[in-house]
Amino acid sequence: MSPTKTVESCKVEPGGPGGDEFHVGELAIFAGRNYILSVRNLAKKGNHLQRLNQTADSIRETAATAISVNLSMVTLQENETMKRLAAYAALLAAPTMIAGIYGMNFEHMPELKWRYGYALSLFVMGWFDIYLYFRLKLAHWL
Repeated sequence: MSPTKTVESCKVEPGGPGGDEFHVGELAIFAGRNYILSVRNLAKKGNHLQRLNQTADSIRETAATAISVNLSMVTLQENETMKRLAAYAALLAAPTMIAGIYGMNFEHMPELKWRYGYALSLFVMGWFDIYLYFRLKLAHWL
């Protein structure tokens, strides 16, 4: 193991690690004539690692924000799809209800014996669907 000394005067070569001077009283670890580690270099390395850690945190937060925005956009698209499906279901529900009532074969329905009862029920189904279509189109659901 290399000896640890307190530096009284020493200048590091420009090609050495860090290229700095040691100051009087600074603690350094020497291996022969070359130093390996000094307290000031440790502080510099610590500052550098702290900046790297902050950069990594910033990148992590940016990635989390990007993922959150992407999920929000997907959710909005799914909501638009669900609105359209609900609108088409509403368009099919009204004629289905009217046809279901007439399909029950009641005996006491005056419009069944009326000459234009079938045409009127088809007209009401069509009119209601057209009305619903334009209302849903106006609300931007279709």
